[in-house]
Amino acid sequence: MRILSTKPLSADELEFAASQGAEVQCIEVIRTEPLAFQLPDANTYDAVVFTSANALRYFFRNDNAAAALAGKTIFSIGGKTEQHLNVKGFAPQLTAYNGEQLADKIIASATSQAVLHPCSSIRLPILEQKFKSAGIAYTSLPVYHTSLLSNVKAEGDYDVILFFSPSGVESFLAENKLPQNVVCSCIGNTTAGYLKEKVADAEVIIPAVPTAKEMLQLAVNHLRTEKKI
Repeated sequence: MRILSTKPLSADELEFAASQGAEVQCIEVIRTEPLAFQLPDANTYDAVVFTSANALRYFFRNDNAAAALAGKTIFSIGGKTEQHLNVKGFAPQLTAYNGEQLADKIIASATSQAVLHPCSSIRLPILEQKFKSAGIAYTSLPVYHTSLLSNVKAEGDYDVILFFSPSGVESFLAENKLPQNVVCSCIGNTTAGYLKEKVADAEVIIPAVPTAKEMLQLAVNHLRTEKKI
C-alpha cells in the first residue's frame, strides 16, 4: 500500500508505517517560519489556548513564554500539542479533539473571561467567533507565518493521502487533483471539513487521536478492511 504525506514525517513515524507494510512518500506543501512577537500584558488574559503544535513550539521560542503561562489556565487540543505542553511542564485543564470542540468546552466550563490564542498568521475564525459570542474576550497572537508552497506536484499513484491542516489541503489542491478511489486521512474535523468543501465526494477518514501515527494506523486498517489491500 502506498501513502502520500503532505508534510515530512519523523523517522519513528516512517518506521512505524514500514512495519505495517506501507510505503510512504512525503512532500512539503506548506512552510512555517517564526514571527517576532511581543507578549501582551499578563493582566489582559486569564487563559491561554493552544490549538497546534507549531503554535506551541514557536510560542516557547520567547524567553518569557513560561512566565506568561504562570498562574493562567491552559487549554489545549490533544495529541502532540498536549504532549509537548506536558514536556514543558504544563498540564492543560481541558483538552479536546479539535479547536472548535475545545472552544465549546471552555465556554461550557465558564472558567475564563479572556483568552490568549497563540496561532499562525493564517487562521480560521471559528475560535474568535465562538468566544466573542459567549462574551469571552479573545486575543490572537500570531507567533508564526504559514506559506503555501507553489508548484508542488505529487507524482505516482497512492492509496491514501494524509492531510494535516486546511492550509495543507489548499496548497495541495492548487496543483493536484485527488485521484479516483484515494482515501484521505485528515488529522481532525476542521481539516476534513475544509477538504469536503473543496472536494465534496472525497472519501475521508479521521483518527480518534490527532497524531500522524494514528492517521497512519487508521489508513492501514481502513485499506485492509475496506479496500482489501
